[in-house]
Amino acid sequence: MIKTVFFSCDYPHHEAIDDQINSWLAENPGIKLIDIKFQSNVSAVADSGVSAEYWHTSALIIYKVTSENNISSINSNGLGFIISCEKCGSLSIIKGKDVGQNVCYECKGEK
Repeated sequence: MIKTVFFSCDYPHHEAIDDQINSWLAENPGIKLIDIKFQSNVSAVADSGVSAEYWHTSALIIYKVTSENNISSINSNGLGFIISCEKCGSLSIIKGKDVGQNVCYECKGEK
């Protein structure tokens, strides 16, 4: 399953965006990173001799939960294993001989 997580930072008040991203990646080693979208905006204000700059950065991490995370650790009494199908997202039981399969039989065209 593909998921996203959003980070933002208003300089200098928050933790730097790269520190936020690196911390999150360290806490989630089981994901497959797809992409990181980064944006930075700077605005300036000047009025009556007072000026200021505002910095805002944000990042969107796009990642995939690996298929190993979709396989339940519970063996269903010899009937098979419960998976979350990567195509349709439904929970499905697959046969023990097909462990590692990440799509349900219906999506594979099998009944």
